[in-house]
Amino acid sequence: MLEASLRRIGLQPPAFIRQWAQLARLSPISRSYQEINAALSRIGLKPAPTQTPSERVHSLEEALPPTGNPAHRLLTEYQTAIYSRDYSPNLFVAQKAGKEIRSLSYRAWLQRMVNGKQKSKPTLKRIL
Repeated sequence: MLEASLRRIGLQPPAFIRQWAQLARLSPISRSYQEINAALSRIGLKPAPTQTPSERVHSLEEALPPTGNPAHRLLTEYQTAIYSRDYSPNLFVAQKAGKEIRSLSYRAWLQRMVNGKQKSKPTLKRIL
């Protein structure tokens, strides 16, 4: 709504507003899943557009092992939402897992900042 209002008056919305509006248009389960992508970016591993959700979870788990359990729980709920007609995803589980991933990835990011490791790009080696 804010993005559309700015466009109506002839202003180009800033990138953060466009990103926020795009995220707001997603379903709650998809918003939770986006935390995996955000965590990868946060720790310096931009997800490739060709990576499947499973591959992204694997990349995150390799780079930041403590995210393994919540990432797999979130992946299960996301895949249930996308592929299952007979079962509904558990949104509470997905949102809780997303919050855990966010917390762990921000902790890793902060640790990198404090330790002065911002200059080197991480690989799929363990960050924590």
